Amino acid sequence: MKRIGLILIYFLLLNFIFAQEKKSLSSPKLLIIMPKDCVVCDTKPALRFLKKVFFDLKEKRISQDNDLAKRLIKEFKVKLLPAYFLEKKSLQDEKEGVCRVCGREKMLKEGKDFYYILPYFTGGSFFINRKRIPNRLDIFFTPYSPLSLKIVDLIKKLKKKLPSLKIKFHFLTPPKEKNFSFLDQYELEEALRSVCVAEKFKDKLLDYLECRLKQNNTTFWEDCLERLDIWPKIIKKCALSKEGQLLLEKNTKLNKELQVITGPYILLENQQIFGITQDTTVEELIKIIKREVKDNG
Repeated sequence: MKRIGLILIYFLLLNFIFAQEKKSLSSPKLLIIMPKDCVVCDTKPALRFLKKVFFDLKEKRISQDNDLAKRLIKEFKVKLLPAYFLEKKSLQDEKEGVCRVCGREKMLKEGKDFYYILPYFTGGSFFINRKRIPNRLDIFFTPYSPLSLKIVDLIKKLKKKLPSLKIKFHFLTPPKEKNFSFLDQYELEEALRSVCVAEKFKDKLLDYLECRLKQNNTTFWEDCLERLDIWPKIIKKCALSKEGQLLLEKNTKLNKELQVITGPYILLENQQIFGITQDTTVEELIKIIKREVKDNG
């Protein structure tokens, strides 16, 4: 979040520099490629950000089935929708010396007729070219997130209301860097124990996570296992062995494939990804899963 805040400050400073020229510039044309079927897509946050960076934008939306959309998706190897493009022609201005993209190059990828605004700056909700798998939820999760207990509680309630859902937790492990903190080590150890619990006592994973998250500032993980009639030595042996490492590698494969590094996030039906807040309710999740939510647009 701190990094995103610094990026926003950087672009706000750029806006201040170009503010005196704003009135004389024509509005850039923003093209947004939308997925055909997305219940969690919301362009409002990205548009708020982009309008602060590029001043007044004239937006146009097209479906991913549109011929132009297909060309741009292929040209820029787009994997995530909605995707945002600036028409290069609309960035040209008669006033000499005005550079519409100067200072913004790092957020753009230049093509023949358009600039592709990189998804790091706009986000996205729909992974294209991924097969839809109905009745499936993947949870990207770290035990030390402030929302971790919230999402475990939501998933427990969700399973009671929709017992046929296939739900899997994917643990977000810290990168292997030289500056590996004690907190990183605790996260890694907890992820190893959790994948071992999931492998050997699948039906008890949520109860174990709930117990640990209520006391994650302690090292008494054995107590949570004993309360669930799990022998701690079984989990410890697994977590400290090659078996635990292989289970964790398998568990985090999807994280790396989709480049998910923070959480919690939910991947719906192997295609649509969205986050939760402290105010998210199980009723809202059910509406999303049952596709009773209209496109946010």
